[in-house]
Amino acid sequence: MSPITTACCAVTLNQQQQTHINHCKALADQDSVSLYKIKPKYCTIVENGRVVVKPIAQD
Repeated sequence: MSPITTACCAVTLNQQQQTHINHCKALADQDSVSLYKIKPKYCTIVENGRVVVKPIAQD
């Protein structure tokens, strides 16, 4: 891959990752209304080319 293509892919992945994180946080906010669900929330993201499962910070 050329450097331009690689940079474009990295930007696209970063945008998709941020969109996915925001989506996961929005789902966590919706679920926080239900007090009977007290299990931790997780979000699957791509980080440095690897799939990582991270807990979503509860505010």
